[in-house]
Amino acid sequence: MKKYINFATLILVLGLLVMAAYLASGFFTVTDNAFVVRIQTPVSAKVPGTVTAIHADNGEVVQKGQPLVELDDKAYRFAYAQAQAQVDAAAAAIDVLRQQVELAGYEVAAAKDNLALLRYELKQKSSSKVRSAVPQIEVKRLEFEVNAQQNQVLALQADQERDRLAITQAELELVAMQAQRDQALLALEDTVIRAQTSGVVQNQFLSIGQEVAPEKSLFNVLADGKIYIQANFNETDLAGVKPGDKVSIYPRTYLWEKSFEGVVVSHPFGVERQMRLPLMSEQVVVSENRWLQLPQRLPLLIEITNPDQNDYPLQSGMSAYVHVHD
Repeated sequence: MKKYINFATLILVLGLLVMAAYLASGFFTVTDNAFVVRIQTPVSAKVPGTVTAIHADNGEVVQKGQPLVELDDKAYRFAYAQAQAQVDAAAAAIDVLRQQVELAGYEVAAAKDNLALLRYELKQKSSSKVRSAVPQIEVKRLEFEVNAQQNQVLALQADQERDRLAITQAELELVAMQAQRDQALLALEDTVIRAQTSGVVQNQFLSIGQEVAPEKSLFNVLADGKIYIQANFNETDLAGVKPGDKVSIYPRTYLWEKSFEGVVVSHPFGVERQMRLPLMSEQVVVSENRWLQLPQRLPLLIEITNPDQNDYPLQSGMSAYVHVHD
């Protein structure tokens, strides 16, 4: 006589098995909600321009500092040449002023010597020993000449000080012009877009003649170096997890071929759960009609310690299973 399993009994057995599996999973810090994170460096222009040359294709390995894209530089070369010409003209003007100051120094020295001579002559002719032999009108003339020469010395000294101040002002203007020249040179150099890091070119779809704008990503370079896993664990599984814990990683792409080792590099970082109305700034609490409230998942950052990019490359977004060891 055949025995038939009661349907309710079957449901109960299945429920017990699910519960047992759930409870057993609590003894292992495991998740299937994980993916590969690679550092990507956006490539963008610092100046606007038209693409004239492209030196990087998708999948090409590039080195830091290598030219990737060239922009039309004619306008930037003209701007730099003009700025350099202004710097040269300002420097030449300063040289002229310095020569004027030097010449004024000689003129002041000559005027002082002439003043000393006039004073000596006035002193001699004003002496009581020769006063009767020298006409008074000549003595008066010498006094006026001495005063005039004194004023001439003061005027020449004032002119010399004015030229010194003009040099100081011209030097400050020259510094400003040099800064503009250097800025024009930087803009000219920025018409060649270079790799900021070594890596592999991705998402490059530029064409010759295309107009590009500053700070807008053109494509990216998948940087060489560290590879990370973001593993999203239930919050109930993370109580004992800490930085430095060992991790086993099983990418689904190489599930039966290759596994990787890793290390936890950070505590779980928080996620945004708060919601508010954009206009009223009032908090919104979603009404959840569930029999069982599921635990929140929190991200854990893991660094792969034994990458093998030659035989088993890991690309951003690849999913994986992750097990954190005790």
